[in-house]
Amino acid sequence: QYVFIDVFDPEGRGNWSNPDSSGNFEIPVEPGEYEVSIWVAPELTGLGSPEFQIVRVGNSTVDIGELQLTTRNQSLTGTVLTDTGKALPNVEVWAWSNQGGWVSDFTNVNGEYTLAVSPGKWEIGYDLPMPADGSEPPYLPEPPKRVQLKQNDSSKSINFTAKEAGAQVSGTVYGPNGGPVSDLNGWVYAREYSSSADEDEFYDFVAEVPLSSMGTFSFPGVAGEYIVGLWLPPGSGYVNPEEKYYNIAVANGVTTLTDYNQTAQNEASFSLTANDATVSGSFTLNANTATGLTGEVY
Repeated sequence: QYVFIDVFDPEGRGNWSNPDSSGNFEIPVEPGEYEVSIWVAPELTGLGSPEFQIVRVGNSTVDIGELQLTTRNQSLTGTVLTDTGKALPNVEVWAWSNQGGWVSDFTNVNGEYTLAVSPGKWEIGYDLPMPADGSEPPYLPEPPKRVQLKQNDSSKSINFTAKEAGAQVSGTVYGPNGGPVSDLNGWVYAREYSSSADEDEFYDFVAEVPLSSMGTFSFPGVAGEYIVGLWLPPGSGYVNPEEKYYNIAVANGVTTLTDYNQTAQNEASFSLTANDATVSGSFTLNANTATGLTGEVY
C-alpha cells in the first residue's frame, strides 16, 4: 500500500486506513474534532498529499467527499557537499509541505539529488548516513532551509554544505555520589551559541548522541561556541541539569574546551542531583474528589 489516510485529534487519538482498490475508505472513530491527512509513500512518484482538513464527527457517519492527490510536476535539485568541496553520496534529502506532504531522495556519487514536488512552501533538509561502526557522522549538517515554488516555477536549486568535523568532544555524566552514572537512558545535545538568542527561538541541534552504559558520550564538532545540554526522560530519578557553554578550539588535531569563564576543561560534564522529594495532590470537582480523569501533571 502506498497511500494512508490518517484521522487523529490533537491528543493523538484516532485511526487510519488504506483505500481499497476503488479508492474508497472507511475509518471508525469516536465523536470529536479530527485532522484528516494523507501520507503518500515516496515510491509513488509524481503524486503528493493534499492539504489537511479539519472534520467534526458526531454520532453519525461523516462523508468528507473526494480527496484528490496533488501532482508533483516541479522539482527541487541540488547537491550535498562538505566545506572542502567533497561530494557526500547516500545522504537522504527530504522535503515537507502542508500542501504537498513528504518526499525524499538519496544523493548519488556526485552528491546530487532531485525531489519531485508541487507548488507551495517546502522545508528541505537532509540526514547523514551513520558509519558502519555506529559512531556519529564526522560532519556537522547544515540546518533545514525553506523555499517556495510558484505555479510557473519548473524547478529550484538548493545546495547544502556539511562542515567536516575536526574536533571530537567527549564527556561524562556524574551521579550524586560523584561517580559516573550507569545504564541511564539520556541524550546529550549541542547547538551553536548565540549571544542574541531569544528564549522562544527554535534551535537546530548540531549533535544529538545517547549516553553509553557507563555514562559517557562523544560527538564530532568544529571550532566554535556551543551550548551543550542533557535530556533525561520523565521518571529518571534525577533533576534535568542546566545547559552549559563551551568554546571548542582545535590546534594540531587536538581539541580543547573552555567554559563560560574561559577556564580550560578536560571534558564536557554534567553532575546530577537526585529527585529526593515528592509532590502529591488531588483533583476535586464541587468539593468532591474527581474520578475517571486521564491526564498528565507537570
